[in-house]
Amino acid sequence: MVYVLGTGFKVKDYVAWKADFDDYKAGRRESGQGDYRIFHTPDDPNNLVLLVEWDSLENAKTFMESSKLRELEHESHVTDPGETFYLVEVDEGTLD
Repeated sequence: MVYVLGTGFKVKDYVAWKADFDDYKAGRRESGQGDYRIFHTPDDPNNLVLLVEWDSLENAKTFMESSKLRELEHESHVTDPGETFYLVEVDEGTLD
C-alpha cells in the first residue's frame, strides 16, 4: 500500500477547510485516493497531519504535484502546505 503523509499542514479554519475537502471527494477518488485519516495537534485544531492512502505511487505524486491541488489549497485557505512524504508500506502487525 502507498500512503502520503502531510505534516505541518495548516489551515485558516478547519471546519471550512474540511467542507471544501469533502466537496472534492469525487475528484480525489478519480485521482486514486483511498481512505484517509486527519489529525490535529493538541493545541491547534488548524495545524493538521494527514495520512492518505493511494492506489499507486505514480497517482499520489501526480495529484500532489498538480496545479489542481494548488488551486484547491488556495480556495480552501490553506496557510501552509507543510511537508509531504511518500510512504510504501512494508509490514504491519499487532501486539497479540
